[in-house]
Amino acid sequence: MILIDNTQKKYKSAAEALNFGGKKAKGKYIMFIHQDIELEDNSWLENVEALLNKLNHLGIAGVAGMSEEGRNFEERKRGCLSDCGHLSGNPGTFN
Repeated sequence: MILIDNTQKKYKSAAEALNFGGKKAKGKYIMFIHQDIELEDNSWLENVEALLNKLNHLGIAGVAGMSEEGRNFEERKRGCLSDCGHLSGNPGTFN
């Protein structure tokens, strides 16, 4: 995990900060998560890694965040890897 704190304005933009973190990253996948994101449960990252490992020719995958409508996580989530079936450039079906 690479934490990036820009409260002191070290980076001129979010893109600059994310590029800094991306260059430091090692591993098969890079995931950028904002500080206000809540992962569904403790096994979410492991489940997503297993899902991504099943995809052929994966380039970029993304999620679309949360809706303002709804009273809880289940009602507000949208575009989550666990419940959508499309990745940019590689449509698929997820279980």
